[in-house]
Amino acid sequence: MSRLVRFCFVVALGGSALLPASACGGSSGGSGVFLYQYCGALQHCCDVVGLPDDRTQCARRLGAEHATHIFDQGKADACLYELEEQRLQVGYCQSPLTFAPSCTAVFRAQTNRGTFTLGEACDLDADCASSSLGPVSCGEVDGARLCRLELVGVAGSAPCAASFVSGARQPRGHTHASTVYTCADRDGLFCDAGANDGPACAPRAASGSTCAQSDGCDEGLACDLVNDVCVTVAQLGEPCAAHPCVAGAFCDGGVCRVTLEPGAACTQNVMCASYRCHQLTCVEPEILVFCGGE
Repeated sequence: MSRLVRFCFVVALGGSALLPASACGGSSGGSGVFLYQYCGALQHCCDVVGLPDDRTQCARRLGAEHATHIFDQGKADACLYELEEQRLQVGYCQSPLTFAPSCTAVFRAQTNRGTFTLGEACDLDADCASSSLGPVSCGEVDGARLCRLELVGVAGSAPCAASFVSGARQPRGHTHASTVYTCADRDGLFCDAGANDGPACAPRAASGSTCAQSDGCDEGLACDLVNDVCVTVAQLGEPCAAHPCVAGAFCDGGVCRVTLEPGAACTQNVMCASYRCHQLTCVEPEILVFCGGE
């Protein structure tokens, strides 16, 4: 999460990162008015963690991100109402969507209607023409954006652009190709970014095998990046001096312990379930991204 922007607290709206504002009633003025109100609804959460917020800048950025999305006025009104009604609830600033679920449905992407072909420069996914072969998106490589087709790979598929680990997409391969592949752990594969002929889908390695990536080992294993070898992960309560901990745990005093929830005291990112320790407190990463924390 290296892209840290100096805006207020974010909530994911329709799959994109969005922010709130002082939600006092509905947003009958359309998406622009809604975004301005939305970007102020949680500015007090930025104050709580001692971070800046800029409602106007936030609304402009989000307006640009959702310029081609379909806006639902009813969901927008419900979103602002829920934010206002629940703002004093314990845990609100750590996980606002738990209290305002309507915010996730305010914007929705429309299907590709663009005319740009694969490999052409683009600004938004909607610029790219759809393909019967698979999903096409406007992807960024070296600061440039181009239309790319992303397919599910098999062993040897190249070039690959990402691994899927437990359903989560992890960017890996670096390529300017207009057609790329993803490699899924459920298929026993990962995107080997260090392959001799360029990034390619490769079988995950067995225990004791050489590895160079955290996602390059079989299920139940992890890559010891100090010795570059696949090792068994340590479970909760087990010693972790020589083995990495299982997902959802961290090594504390030589023993694997459950990662901490937002609001818990911390000293390192690895201690937090969100992997964000800010001012000695575990926080959701959205707070840092949109309030400007790191």
